Amino acid sequence: MADTCEIDHIVASERYRLQTFESLAHLPLITRRQLAIAGFVYRQNECVCPQCGVKINL
Repeated sequence: MADTCEIDHIVASERYRLQTFESLAHLPLITRRQLAIAGFVYRQNECVCPQCGVKINL
């Protein structure tokens, strides 16, 4: 789980979160945007909410 400072940055920046999904070009942009709006990031081959730790299997 991320530390508080990292969580604050991620939550505050939808653009940053959307950029983490760039490697998933096979997903439609609308899906990637919805995940980013919901607070998820994609890193280390996981789609995860840094605030609560929920992971989505893509």
